[in-house]
Amino acid sequence: MKKLTKESKQSVIVMLILMIIMLFGIFWRWDYISKELKFGIDRYTRVSDTISSVEEK
Repeated sequence: MKKLTKESKQSVIVMLILMIIMLFGIFWRWDYISKELKFGIDRYTRVSDTISSVEEK
């Protein structure tokens, strides 16, 4: 019984560590991710603007 509780505790710790690593990864890459998102949105708005201006002519 003791062995089982020890193993379950270990798996919980491993899960927590994985979650923390994932969060750190997101925060570490956040600058890059936000930059890419901004660039994509800017490009999309530019393309839609050109399409609307072409339709007007």
